[in-house]
Amino acid sequence: ELENIEYGSPEYKSLDAKINQDQDTLIELARDFMNWIYRQLEKEWDYQNSDEQVEESIRANEYEFLETGERA
Repeated sequence: ELENIEYGSPEYKSLDAKINQDQDTLIELARDFMNWIYRQLEKEWDYQNSDEQVEESIRANEYEFLETGERA
């Protein structure tokens, strides 16, 4: 049925408009997801690099350090 639609016809223009609208919706959804996942990754990065988490990791792994700050 789509093969019978002529370029420039009202049916073609209507279908083209719908495709463009759907494309815009998908792009918006993808951007929203990318922003959400970026925020989640940023929160995890901040948590993993927080002083509290670093200290907890040092204690849990029983790391020891020299006076110079290097690991013993």
